[in-house]
Amino acid sequence: MPEVYKILFIEKISKTVKQETLEDIFGAYNGFVEVRLIAEKGFAFVEYLSDDYAAYALQDVKTLNMLHTLCHEDPETGIKVEPRINFGKRPRD
Repeated sequence: MPEVYKILFIEKISKTVKQETLEDIFGAYNGFVEVRLIAEKGFAFVEYLSDDYAAYALQDVKTLNMLHTLCHEDPETGIKVEPRINFGKRPRD
């Protein structure tokens, strides 16, 4: 079975999102290590102690639709933008 990675990647987040907001969401899960927010690019990395912790957080955040609080309107188009989350790296075949 391919290895799953312990870092989650969140993209399409508002450039105004605060580090603390992401820490509140992802820090509630066991094994949380840190959030690395690249606000000017609209993405962040969330690290956990292990693959299992990251996989659980990813599934739970998706299931509970917890990223809805990070939705924002694109200033150019006025269209609602929903963040996407997945593992930070894809396993190699």
